[in-house]
Amino acid sequence: MAQMGLGYGSEFQLLRFMGRHRHELEETIIDALQEKQQTINDKNFDWLDFEYSDVNKVITGDRELCGLSFLEKRIDKSLYGKITNGLQKAGSFTRDWQYWDAVFVLDNCFYFVEAKAYTDELPSKDVHGGDSKKEILNFMRENMQPYGIEVDENWLGLYYQFANRISMMAFLNRNGLNAKALYIYFENGYTKQQVIGQKLKFVSDNGARKREFDEAIQKELSYLNIKKATLSELVAHVYINATPKNTK
Repeated sequence: MAQMGLGYGSEFQLLRFMGRHRHELEETIIDALQEKQQTINDKNFDWLDFEYSDVNKVITGDRELCGLSFLEKRIDKSLYGKITNGLQKAGSFTRDWQYWDAVFVLDNCFYFVEAKAYTDELPSKDVHGGDSKKEILNFMRENMQPYGIEVDENWLGLYYQFANRISMMAFLNRNGLNAKALYIYFENGYTKQQVIGQKLKFVSDNGARKREFDEAIQKELSYLNIKKATLSELVAHVYINATPKNTK
């Protein structure tokens, strides 16, 4: 787990909006979903709590939700058994495969949140898979095929995180759980400042605006050979300005 930056970054901004701007966050999410013609009858959010961690290892003392074991207490026993059996058959790589920035339930759908505060958070520098490369590609191909999406070895490369997120959403939906990945992009959310004396001093700004995020998303989709419209059942994108101009 990466350490949270103070005053900047995706983890800080997500925690900030969940705690201090909850209504704005939830209203923005609902607006984004409804804009894509998604009907939402029950607008009550149920956010899942994190687990605790060793404060000597993680500055917040918290641990991201990992894997899917937390579903055991949230869904029907037979459905949970079906999901876990399916993952076990796919391979050992599925154990604690993903760390989720947040998870919430809205209108009987589980939303798995990924937060981004600058465009360099979208790509990954490493080639993934290791000894499980073949198993992972088989998992991705099997679950993306119903959506007419072809998977190749690029899915283990630059945009591996997005690839494995949407593959997992496809798997969950195929096995009976209504699930969707929700990417939250915090515009102007990566401005580093430092307290010197009693004043805040500017250090650097790697934040992005919606246009820059959109360009980065399009690069991601092109690299994976995916059309954005094809993914409407699996992923949604939300934009929030972390530094609005109407401040006091």
